[in-house]
Amino acid sequence: MKKKQKISFKKFLTIFPEIDLPITLTEADHIEYSRHNKPIPEPMIYEFLSSANDDELTEYVACFQIPQTKGFHAIVYWKAGLMEYEYQMATYDLEGHLLDKHILAGVKSNGQTIVRSVATIESDWLINVVEGTEAIKAKQTVFNPQTSQVHNLELTHNGEIIIAA
Repeated sequence: MKKKQKISFKKFLTIFPEIDLPITLTEADHIEYSRHNKPIPEPMIYEFLSSANDDELTEYVACFQIPQTKGFHAIVYWKAGLMEYEYQMATYDLEGHLLDKHILAGVKSNGQTIVRSVATIESDWLINVVEGTEAIKAKQTVFNPQTSQVHNLELTHNGEIIIAA
């Protein structure tokens, strides 16, 4: 019987390069991340990223690591599922245990509407999210600016991702 190897959290983090803030996450940015970053090995996806609702078609792309975290690590990755593409931030303690996870931006559709969101992560770890909804009518999308919303999140110094006041 083959012994299962322990997956190294430190090695997992090397897939996520540290970047300079501020940075904005838009709908097509995942293409650049997948072009420049190493693919995430499947065992690491199962160990550190996947959730119970994932299926065999769910795809993950490493984006980046938030710089200058001291008592925790914060990464951003792109997750693609059926009619749902999202940038997620996950935070871990120094040993690799999940602290928090939150969707930052992306695109999702139910076939009748498309919800698009863009996020900017500021150098002080404030996250500004702008979201808008488009209706699908006669094979065309119609944007209603009155449906736009702004959400503010904050990455705290203990690794929590909270709704900012």
